[in-house]
Amino acid sequence: MGCQNPGVQHKCTCGAHSYKTYEVRVFDNESISTLSFVEKGDRWVEGINENDWRIIIDDEVQTLEPKKIIQIPSGMPYTLLKGNSTLDLKITK
Repeated sequence: MGCQNPGVQHKCTCGAHSYKTYEVRVFDNESISTLSFVEKGDRWVEGINENDWRIIIDDEVQTLEPKKIIQIPSGMPYTLLKGNSTLDLKITK
């Protein structure tokens, strides 16, 4: 059984993963309407502010609401759909 909270930076003793690091990327509402990415390595993303942005992963549209952690497998393309607000996105590696 894996860690129950994989997107939070912490020292975990479950053995399912190593110590994780994260970065915060800020996208303003003047960004282009869609932003596409492909990351090397698994990622967990979480909106850390109230926002109306969305993310598309594997043809599934999801919201980026605070405390909702979304896993992005290594090599999986994903697209951010711009909202009317600023997006503060926490990306855990």
